[in-house]
Amino acid sequence: MINKKLRDDEEFVMRALAAVVSGTWRPGEDPPDAYLGLGNETVAVEISTLSQYVDDHRGRPIPRFSQDATALRLIEELNKDLQAKIPQGCTVLLALESPINNKRKLKPQLAEKILELIECPEPSQIVEYRAFDNKIEIQIDSSKRPWGNKVVGLVINQKASADILMNARFILDHRITVKDKKCQSLNFNGPLWLALFNDYWLADVDTYKQAIGGSTVCHRFAKIVLVSGNGAVATLYKKT
Repeated sequence: MINKKLRDDEEFVMRALAAVVSGTWRPGEDPPDAYLGLGNETVAVEISTLSQYVDDHRGRPIPRFSQDATALRLIEELNKDLQAKIPQGCTVLLALESPINNKRKLKPQLAEKILELIECPEPSQIVEYRAFDNKIEIQIDSSKRPWGNKVVGLVINQKASADILMNARFILDHRITVKDKKCQSLNFNGPLWLALFNDYWLADVDTYKQAIGGSTVCHRFAKIVLVSGNGAVATLYKKT
């Protein structure tokens, strides 16, 4: 079988994991995503990302990023298009509700509104702007930021739960279930690990340990580890 090419985030996970255990790694056949060499032992490693989930219009769980991506792109595009027109030291703060409706028509109108507010800025005043069923809050900050983007934003998703522990438990159970099912076809006699990259930054290691402690999902993984954005690796589960 041909080994697959790992994504950048998957390579980051394997490099972090190999560094912690003083091992070596190579891509796998999907499944597994990779193999980890520990002296004379080889471990199969399946990799996944922990991202917050929200309900879609049918009530089915989907990664939050899939709904927020349009709003995030809108912020990036406005920053690119308007940075030359926004005075130095002036920053536009946006708060957008996700999902965004009719981004193509919203963008030029929102850009026009931002430039209008910059002409006559009222420091600290939050202006509520509505268009195409989108609710957006705009604030002009003149506190003289010396660097950074001139248009920055916060994306608010009304379908996201504020219960961090509940979110962490759902995300873990979902990823463990999906990856365990995927690995049922794996023909490998050695140990199988699940390495999880934490992209849900509101939940820390202690939160995930508490969440997995209450999980009732059955799986075949000998070890489940959490890899943080700084490369730190923590064990969430180890088969005894």
